[in-house]
Amino acid sequence: MRLKDGYVIWTVYFDQNIPRSRGRKISKNKAIPKPTLNELQEAARRAGYKPISIRKAKYPSLWWVEDSGYIVIQKKDSKYKAIKEIARELRRIRGGK
Repeated sequence: MRLKDGYVIWTVYFDQNIPRSRGRKISKNKAIPKPTLNELQEAARRAGYKPISIRKAKYPSLWWVEDSGYIVIQKKDSKYKAIKEIARELRRIRGGK
C-alpha cells in the first residue's frame, strides 16, 4: 500500500503526556500514557484495519523522542473516526474502558 492510499497514524496521537499543540489528537481522558508501536498496531488490527508499521520514524514536532513511529492503514472512513476507534482499542489493551 502506498502512503497516499492510506492514513498515517502516529503513536503521539494517543499519548496522554503530549499536549494537543505538539500532536495529540484525542482528549486526555481517552488517551493513554506512552503508547508503543506494538500496542498501536494491535489496536488497529482489533479495530478492523490492516496496519503497516514504520518504526524508525520520528514525529516532526517531537524529533527528540526515542519511542516513536507510525502505522499506515487503508482509507475507509474518515481519519478522525479511525483514530477514535483505535483509541478505544488501545484503552482496552491497557485494561481501561
